Amino acid sequence: MVLPIVILIAIPVFLGITYVPTFDLPEEPNEPPIPESSGIDILYFLLMGIWIVFLLRIIILMKRGTYKITQRY
Repeated sequence: MVLPIVILIAIPVFLGITYVPTFDLPEEPNEPPIPESSGIDILYFLLMGIWIVFLLRIIILMKRGTYKITQRY
């Protein structure tokens, strides 16, 4: 039962790290334009889809009352 929660936390963190640019001082853009279709977009939507499926699964199980979080020491 811990794996879905770990996935719900790990996927947005991973996407935030890879898609949020670091802060740089403004400068003149002299780079060529980025192509509109890249393979990374597919990975982004795939990971977001997996994240939504796990989130919905946990919500449904919590509404049924069958998803229990137990503390283990």
